[in-house]
This record gives sequence, C-alpha cells and structure tokens, in this order.
Amino acid sequence: PISNHQGDGGGNLVVLYRDLRQKSHVLTLALHGAGGAISAPGPRRSRIDAGSGLLLLVPPLRSSVAAAASSSAGPTQTSATYLPSTPNAPPKILPMQETLLLSAASIPTLDSSDIRYLLGDDTGRLLVLALLRNSGGITSLTLDYLGSVTTPTGLTYLDDGLVFVGSQFGDSQLIQIHPSDPFVEIREEFLNLGPIVDFDVLVDSGGTSIGTNVQAGMGQCQIVAACGCGKDGTVRVIRNGIGIHE
Repeated sequence: PISNHQGDGGGNLVVLYRDLRQKSHVLTLALHGAGGAISAPGPRRSRIDAGSGLLLLVPPLRSSVAAAASSSAGPTQTSATYLPSTPNAPPKILPMQETLLLSAASIPTLDSSDIRYLLGDDTGRLLVLALLRNSGGITSLTLDYLGSVTTPTGLTYLDDGLVFVGSQFGDSQLIQIHPSDPFVEIREEFLNLGPIVDFDVLVDSGGTSIGTNVQAGMGQCQIVAACGCGKDGTVRVIRNGIGIHE
C-alpha cells in the first residue's frame, strides 16, 4: 500500500516480503514527485509473524507503517502486529488463531476514535481488528468475531454499517453490521456461479425436466453444475428461461 503524505504527489510505498529463509519483513520506500522517483529504502522491520499476508495502513498516522495481519502460511502461532512509525519503537503484538486472511476493509472513524478494520478469512469468518489509542498513540490491539459470511475475497465498507462482501467462491452479499448480537445481518445476496468445477448437460426429450414441468416434446436442455468452493460449494441446475423470486 501507499501512504500519501506529501503535497507533491509523493508518499511512502510499504512493502511486505519474505526472504529466502522464509522470514517476513516490512520495508518502506519514499516516493518523490509526480513521477514517483523512489529513494533508498529505510530500515526494514523484521519483528512480525513469518506468515504475515496483509498490510493495513493506519490513519491518520500517515508516516506509520501499519498493522501486519497474519495468515496460515506461518508454521506456528500467528499474530497481528502494529509497527509504529518510529523504527526503534517496540511493536504491539496480538496473538490470534491460525487463519488465512483473504480481505480487509477500513471502518471510517472520528479522529479521536479507535482505528478499526474488518477482516475476512478463508472459512467465512468476519472479524474486526481494533487499534486502541490515546493521546500518546496506539496502546493495544483487540480482535473480535462478528459472524459468518460467504468466503470474502473482497470487503468494502459502504456507509452506516453496510458492507459489501465480494466472493470468488460463492454468492456475494450485502450485509448490515449491528452494534449488538447478532452482529451480522444478510440484507441481499448476488448470484455467482463461479468457479464451476464440473458440469454435465441433460437433454430431456420426454418433457419432464428437473425441478419443473415443460411441454412434452420441447426437449429442454439443462446444465447441472458443481459451483463454488469449500463451504460455499453448491450443485445448481442452469436452464434457459425467466427466473421468478417470490
């Protein structure tokens, strides 16, 4: 991600990478001018989990690196880590259950409020990562479970608790986040047939079709498809016609 903090179009390019020894590091590169000239890299930050897979920029601390949220690529316990902008400042580390994080979205807050992010993992869990702060900066991190959604490969916070959950593995969803349990309400679902991992074509010459009746002799063609992946996997019948929602 890029933190834009200069009036000339420059900013900081923050890079998360893993070396040949499978250790993870965060490196900050300064961008200058509209052309995006890159200066020499600053000191790398290495006190993060080996399985880190997401970088989250922390506003309004624009020169701050971010929280590095971990994935299941790590061999042992995973964690979320906040790296202050001062290189020698100790990080804030929050141990977390081993998981593979697929997406994240920032939740807009007031300048004086705690900083919060929505996180989605490969099991469909929706989490909220909070960076608690006071006048001196970030003091601690917390992680809470909100509910279960479709496997989220993209999260977008819209407004007033509305979140779009995009998925490559199942139907996408529009959800409402509430301040009390149950925290997640599914408002609408958007059909997604992909990925189609297998299918077969059925041709009915006798007039009887799966799930409906058609006029004899029409020979309606249907596709039975194995759609989705993991917990979002479904078997669906696809045919030509007009869908009716009651």
